[in-house]
Amino acid sequence: MDEDLIIEEWPKVEETLRRQARHTCYITLLDRTHRDREEQIGRFDYEIEHALPWLEPDRGDDPVAEALHGEDDIDEDPLPDTFSLDEPPRPEPSPEQIAVAARRWVRDTVTRNMAGEGWRRFRLRCWARKASTPIDSVTFIARNTDPAVLDDPDPLPAPRLPARAPSMLDEEPLAGVSRAFGSLTVATTQVLTLTLDAMRQQQLIANGTIARLHQQNQSLHASTERLAGAVLNARVDALEAREEALAERPTDTRAEIAREGLKQLGSVANLLLVKQGVASDLLPVLEAAKASPELAAALHNPKVQALMRDPQTLRELAQIITAAAEETAESGAAAASDAA
Repeated sequence: MDEDLIIEEWPKVEETLRRQARHTCYITLLDRTHRDREEQIGRFDYEIEHALPWLEPDRGDDPVAEALHGEDDIDEDPLPDTFSLDEPPRPEPSPEQIAVAARRWVRDTVTRNMAGEGWRRFRLRCWARKASTPIDSVTFIARNTDPAVLDDPDPLPAPRLPARAPSMLDEEPLAGVSRAFGSLTVATTQVLTLTLDAMRQQQLIANGTIARLHQQNQSLHASTERLAGAVLNARVDALEAREEALAERPTDTRAEIAREGLKQLGSVANLLLVKQGVASDLLPVLEAAKASPELAAALHNPKVQALMRDPQTLRELAQIITAAAEETAESGAAAASDAA
């Protein structure tokens, strides 16, 4: 049946397998004749035990198989007469050789699934190790040219391959990408220019503010120094004026000091009198007596002092003073009545 099978886009399948040989862990083959559903029909692992059956020498003149198995593999006697442990081991297949085995597996699987079918659409996917999405894929159509199949009264309609998708290297997509990048570059340049202008304005404002604050600080320092000088000058003038006044009136100062001392002595004397039993209401009378020079002179007279020690004299003196006080009070009351 292989000679009746035509696989469209087969060179693309071979190129995909060869390009992804060193990155592929396994491949899957899916039947997607109906676009609304896909059915996996096989899987090929890129491992030695899976690849060796597809590299056997009986698959034609294949230099890869001959390199792996050697010419002795086609001998009628599979076991040699002598066996030596010193024989060199057969080389392991390289990723490119495993890709050759994968290509043979794909063609064989497609051939077996085309039995009795006019055409089928397949998809080949290449998977990396522990990958959730395929690293590459290719879609192709297989057609069966067997006359028995072509004479089927109800064959599947032959599909028409979709138009080739635009490549990333086509001129129009590249022009669109170039325009997009050009617009992005212009927009980025404008944003950077606006940002730099804003930063420049902020720097100018900051510099002006710092200069004004510096000037104000200098003016404040100068005003503070002038005020401090004026205060010191005023204090010096006040001290000089006080010294001059003290120099002009030394006698008055000494008299004022003496009066202040006498006042303090009087207060101390009053306290002593109160402590000795003199009633506090008699203190003003004593103060008045001390203020009279005549009375003070009379009390300092030794004869008066001797007379004052006599109790009879003191009683008579008290009667005289009491009578004088009553007479003064009556005279004041009569004068007040006459005035009213």
